[in-house]
Amino acid sequence: MSKYNLGQKEQMNCLLTMNELCEEIADESENMESSSVEAIRNKFKNSDRSGIINKLEKMLGFYIEDFEDKYSRLKLLKYLYNIEKKGDSKSKGGFAKKTRVRIIDIINKPRLDNIATDITTKSAYGEITSMLKNNIAIEIEEDTRKKKHDFFEFFNSYWDQIITKLFDYVISQGALHNPEAAVKELERIKSFLETRVLSRLPDENLKLPYRESPFEIFYNILLSHEVLCNDADRLNINYQISLDIPPTKQYNEIFKKHEAQWVIKAERIPEMLERICSDRPIEDSQLDIIKEMLTGKTLLDKIDIKNLKFAFKYVETLLRWLENVKNVEFLEEYHLAIFTTAIQELISVKTNKDKFVNDFYGNKYRDKSMISVLKNGEEVDAVIKKAWITKLENRYASNLGVYELIRTKRSVENVIFEIKKKLFIYQNMEELEVANKMILSFVSRSLISRDVAWDISGKFGELINKYCSEYRFIIRDRGINVLDMFREFLFYEKTMEKVAHDIGNMIRDFESEQAVNDYSYIVAREMCYTFEIQLSNTYRKEFLFKFIVDRKNKVLEGLNFLEVVSDEESQKKIKLGLGRFIIG
Repeated sequence: MSKYNLGQKEQMNCLLTMNELCEEIADESENMESSSVEAIRNKFKNSDRSGIINKLEKMLGFYIEDFEDKYSRLKLLKYLYNIEKKGDSKSKGGFAKKTRVRIIDIINKPRLDNIATDITTKSAYGEITSMLKNNIAIEIEEDTRKKKHDFFEFFNSYWDQIITKLFDYVISQGALHNPEAAVKELERIKSFLETRVLSRLPDENLKLPYRESPFEIFYNILLSHEVLCNDADRLNINYQISLDIPPTKQYNEIFKKHEAQWVIKAERIPEMLERICSDRPIEDSQLDIIKEMLTGKTLLDKIDIKNLKFAFKYVETLLRWLENVKNVEFLEEYHLAIFTTAIQELISVKTNKDKFVNDFYGNKYRDKSMISVLKNGEEVDAVIKKAWITKLENRYASNLGVYELIRTKRSVENVIFEIKKKLFIYQNMEELEVANKMILSFVSRSLISRDVAWDISGKFGELINKYCSEYRFIIRDRGINVLDMFREFLFYEKTMEKVAHDIGNMIRDFESEQAVNDYSYIVAREMCYTFEIQLSNTYRKEFLFKFIVDRKNKVLEGLNFLEVVSDEESQKKIKLGLGRFIIG
């Protein structure tokens, strides 16, 4: 009778040894050739490091032998053995009742084809990874599972908001009005994230003691893997998808002038194509605008007409994908700008014969024509669907005249995905939460532009002047991170008012000090002020603001701004490899 199946409880007669586990697997084996205890043991650990325990360590950084709970260890190893080693190989054809799946190798290479998604029914390994997660969940308390899912839901939501925020630097009115300034701001963000965040994160060699059960840690790895599948293919898309040569400034002006002028109804698309491609001259100023939007000209040649006929054939499929991936609803009515962008991208991809490499584990047919997969309709790889949508976003931005902005935005995205990837070296949930909270504060703060921070500093100066008339607030080159204080104040105006009020009191106290003689009069004094920001009912941050008060010239100068953490919290973060984010 089996002792080490999922869902079973430890029995009195369990020896809790690898030998007993191998004997149990041998007794259950249908293949007598490879069912000796020694052969099975070799599949767990061997000299060429191809065993299950070896692969868990070198591929996933999961050191299963470090856990004290031997029974859970052996149950998990047996379950993984049954997936990885039991059954026939795929090369023997599709008629076997059970096929071996190298699940550890699959998890080691996160890709969208590893998981089930909402955007396509097609997935190479979605069924097996979903089954794996559900079965591992059997060994975890429901409350624990819920907490893990709640955290990862928050994790995804917040990081997605950060990526969405980056688009404000591309599509906002301010960016369109002054794209050069927006490019500089994105370059500032990228530089900050690379030098102040990514380079300071610990490398993959960091090894921390486990604080959860083997099943809980492995479940954390599976949840992390789902996030990484999305991010890894986002990176692939950004690196593989190149931007076309941007249109002329003249076309940019035409596009911006007419982008919101009309809505294209799905039922009128065939009629519109017929009128655009008609051999008969048609005097229609509106039709000329549509031609110019689609092709950049009003007189079309045979190649233009051929390309348009092709694009019109597949444009609604592409727009349905856009609805699906972006979770929007067009109700069969498309703004002219979106319709135009889709038509142009279809023509571009066909002309350039664009391909996409989908390199998930075990894929033998990696290079796929982006046009051929479009013809398959809904049955298409999730990553290629997303690649098409990324191409639409790029072209739309390019049509607006912000080609450099979208290019720079993609490079910032890549850095953010690398940061998220590094966070998942933390396999204990508590440590992942601590690291994520800390890094999010740096990343989200960096997204607030210098202009916004300066505007808030101006309001702070007005408050100081309100409490201490005639005083000016300034930041000189020697000021360190002072603008970050105003980035923190963006959503906490009441806190800023309290800080200004209290510092005003400190200035008035200094003003009231009398000199004992001519030599004891103090012109300026360096001061410190600490304050808190309450982020939630359970989470607050403490900060220190250093400044100089010059009572002769009536100046308050910001010198430094930093977060204050307790010695206990500091030591905790140092142990997590985050000491480079802490000033001693």
